[in-house]
Amino acid sequence: MTEHVLSVFHRWVGTDDRERVLQVVQPALVGLIDGTVSTLAPIFASAYLSGSHTALFVGLATALGAGISMGLSEALSDDGSLTGRGSGPARGLITGTATFLGGTLHSLPFLISNVDQALVVAYAIVAVELVAIALIRKRFLRVSLAQSLVQVTLVAPSSRAWASVWARPSRGSRGPRTTTGPDRLVTRHRLTGSAGWA
Repeated sequence: MTEHVLSVFHRWVGTDDRERVLQVVQPALVGLIDGTVSTLAPIFASAYLSGSHTALFVGLATALGAGISMGLSEALSDDGSLTGRGSGPARGLITGTATFLGGTLHSLPFLISNVDQALVVAYAIVAVELVAIALIRKRFLRVSLAQSLVQVTLVAPSSRAWASVWARPSRGSRGPRTTTGPDRLVTRHRLTGSAGWA
């Protein structure tokens, strides 16, 4: 196991920057971005609607599904023979793992039962993830840090806003509806199976 890890490390050090970007960095970056972005709206919407534990399970399930989907897509879409991007299965494993990691990190704060506290921690972790993505793009893709930060930091507020929009109507409709007149008879009949005024 140690020899294999050392072998992978030596290959990483020995490759030129272009191969490193094509075969490792780009697949990992694609996965990290997808995992971070695609899970934000479902996690936050679940937290707003149902609390921490639901958000945790939704986040982990979404991260797992996205990781499998992205890994298979990367592995099966290009075997590397024409593009020089390396082994398809290896890139698929990298992309799938990075996707799962990106979706899982900001799901873990919802182990905290207090949803307000969990959301604060989750927001902080998302911020760290987005800064890490910006730094990776600067280091390997030569994108300016300012431009990258602007691009990636637009993601979290927009996803959180959509989650709030989706959750608000449902939150407003929760709880028993107050009815009067004939509606009370219909409501009671549906609930109890018997007619009569409440």
